[in-house]
Amino acid sequence: MSPLPELTPEQALAHERAKRIRPLAALRAMRRAVRDPDDTEQAVRMLTALAGRSTERMMERFTSTPHGPEILERPHSLLDRLMDRESLKALPAGSFGRTYVEWLEREQISAEGLVAASEAAGAGEGERDGPYFVLAARMRESHDLLHVITGYGRDLVGEVGVLAFTYAQTRHSGIAFLLAVAYVRSFFGGRGMPGTASREARAEVRRHLREGYRRGCEADWIAGSDWEALLGLPIDEVRKRFRIPEPPVYRELRSRGAPVLAN
Repeated sequence: MSPLPELTPEQALAHERAKRIRPLAALRAMRRAVRDPDDTEQAVRMLTALAGRSTERMMERFTSTPHGPEILERPHSLLDRLMDRESLKALPAGSFGRTYVEWLEREQISAEGLVAASEAAGAGEGERDGPYFVLAARMRESHDLLHVITGYGRDLVGEVGVLAFTYAQTRHSGIAFLLAVAYVRSFFGGRGMPGTASREARAEVRRHLREGYRRGCEADWIAGSDWEALLGLPIDEVRKRFRIPEPPVYRELRSRGAPVLAN
């Protein structure tokens, strides 16, 4: 096992603060998220409030990879690469990066969206620099890449599926809490749920939670990948390399406030 990276005194203090479990903050965020499933900021608040040692465990595994220590020293972030839509569009058709940017355009979102939600949720809190900050940022910025590589959409079923896949790969305690809330809530209708959320549709949420977890367990470890090195490769090759099955077929369940997909 590789040694954990050294921290400055200021970084060490911020890291200790970030590891503190804040159950009341998580519960407040959960109540708001239940009222509005599209409020990404509340999901981020739940994740950060319950992260605990999750990032530390990820760091232990990440720095044990051949690329991990080098990535932590890179001058440019994964976000810098993902924001460069023109270079991603210039990649060959069927490549991971080209498929990713086409997916962003279809979903009418941007790579910066999760960053904005994270900053709104944690302004003035947590770590602002250092290796743990770099790793946490990469995990956040790779969320939509996981959507694309697993084939789960941004609808309610797809979000549960990709989060279950992510939990299987990272064992992040905050994601476990989000999944538990989604599983329990799937037995009921309620505010924020579309009118088509029948009992069968909500059972589909539970099925893909279990299926996403199984897929994440069976796949090789892609959560801590050198994503930048994968973007130019054919997406089918990346899936094969990490033993990720073909995208699942399911009926999307979009919340009432979800944006309309672009044609």
